[in-house]
Amino acid sequence: MFRSSASASSSRGRRFSLLCLEEGEDYVDDWVASAAPWPSRVADGGGAAAVRSRVAGKLRLGSKSLVFDPDDSRAPIVRLPFANVVQLEPESSNSSSGNEKSASAAAFTVTASLCIRMKPDGRDAPYSFDKFSSSGGSGGGDDDSNNNSNATAAAKWRFELSYAPLDAFLPLAMRYLAASKVGGGGSSSSSSSSRAESERALALAAEERFSSLARSNPFDHSLLVDISERIVADVAPARLLSPLVAEPGRVVVTDARVYFRPLVDPCAGTPLPRSHELRRVLALAKRKTTTEGHRDVGLEVFFFEKGDVKEEGEEGGGDDEKKNADDKGSPSSSPSLPRHSSSSSSPSWGAASALFSFRTRSQRDQTLAALSRSPLLGAALPGGRASVGTLSAALAAAPPVSNAAAAAAAATANSGLSAATSAWKRGKLSNLDYLLLLNAAAGRSFSCLSSWPVVP
Repeated sequence: MFRSSASASSSRGRRFSLLCLEEGEDYVDDWVASAAPWPSRVADGGGAAAVRSRVAGKLRLGSKSLVFDPDDSRAPIVRLPFANVVQLEPESSNSSSGNEKSASAAAFTVTASLCIRMKPDGRDAPYSFDKFSSSGGSGGGDDDSNNNSNATAAAKWRFELSYAPLDAFLPLAMRYLAASKVGGGGSSSSSSSSRAESERALALAAEERFSSLARSNPFDHSLLVDISERIVADVAPARLLSPLVAEPGRVVVTDARVYFRPLVDPCAGTPLPRSHELRRVLALAKRKTTTEGHRDVGLEVFFFEKGDVKEEGEEGGGDDEKKNADDKGSPSSSPSLPRHSSSSSSPSWGAASALFSFRTRSQRDQTLAALSRSPLLGAALPGGRASVGTLSAALAAAPPVSNAAAAAAAATANSGLSAATSAWKRGKLSNLDYLLLLNAAAGRSFSCLSSWPVVP
């Protein structure tokens, strides 16, 4: 129970994933583009050498960096942190390179003192850092070796958008570049207050961007698994948290399923939602999330899949199996349930739980109420909604006992944990499952590295 299962969210058959960005960085948008030419002083892994005059790929804009993802998988993915960008400007029509394409209306140049190279030949290998002086210029020279610090001028990159006009990219990129430089927050010598000021500017830019996307892209009803489903809650923007990643999107609750649709998907043109049946929801738990300053605005939804537990109304099993089930007691008397495991029949969500972070507590409570009111919640469990309620109570962090309602909530949570302790003492709950349940009750989650479960 509550074990982390194999997740496919970080790798979808392509080299780039949100893990290629800096921790806490938002993915903003992407464009088909080319690097022309590839800077001579940045190692290309051998993939770009044959086509050094023009390397086709995808230009990806993050809130803290610019990423170029070449189509040729032999060439490395390149990330240019905004903190180390010396200059970003449209290409001058007076370019001296001697051909018309160099002065394209969709071309621009980026001068950077740091280049991070990732995944050459599609391999998961340590990142390589090419460091240059912060002075401008494109300079020549030999290719740089891994993690090399150079006294030569900053590398100058030239990118050209293949289909979109420059106005679709440049104002957005300049907004995040300026936010990265607020208060000198981009420099290594800047104070903690300057960095905090820069982080606030970046958060404001991201909030405005994703709020605009949420308003302009309402949830498409054709994406519902069953067209007869009725939407009871629609909250955006929210974030789906996983280790090192906070993915902005829309949380939608229907009368049969919970959905999460990313606002921007780096691996597909149209973001497709993940979904899970409410009848196979195991528990609901409020959480504090680090993405919102460790505020109480999180909600974790625990799932189970067919085959994880014997579902309500499911036939099969002999007398011995029924006797064992009777000995263990119903889920309504004990929160002990079979745990998730990494198997070929992994949950449709791609994980054993989903940890959502909302902008406000009222948004979180609205989503929690919509889930809790559903008649189908936990319907596939023996004991149905009562089982979900018992386990959710056990996972609730006991509030300060300042009034009768708080005392009752604390007593309910303690009774759930007492049932788990009793089941563990009788040998009906394994040591690992009991420890993981205690971790979950303490607010720890496999979806957040800062509160990762601890097992001795």
